[in-house]
Amino acid sequence: MASGPSRGKSKTVGRTASGTTAQHGTIAADPTVYPLGTVMDIPGYGKGRVEDTGGAIRGPERPDLFFNSHQQALEWGRQRLPVKVWMIHP
Repeated sequence: MASGPSRGKSKTVGRTASGTTAQHGTIAADPTVYPLGTVMDIPGYGKGRVEDTGGAIRGPERPDLFFNSHQQALEWGRQRLPVKVWMIHP
């Protein structure tokens, strides 16, 4: 399931756990499943990189995709999609 936070009216969206600025392609995921730097290819969204985590994001089927507007996030909603994942290990 992929859902989408956005800049919306919130002032807290912006800086990620990895220190980058959130933008299209930024993904938040459970770090115990997908370490920071993991690349995902999501149909209809494109490729993105796990750069953030979140308290409510638990398990392998809960990535959050960043959108530049609240309207884009609403239009995306929640979807169950097949996702390609590339994990880069040091």
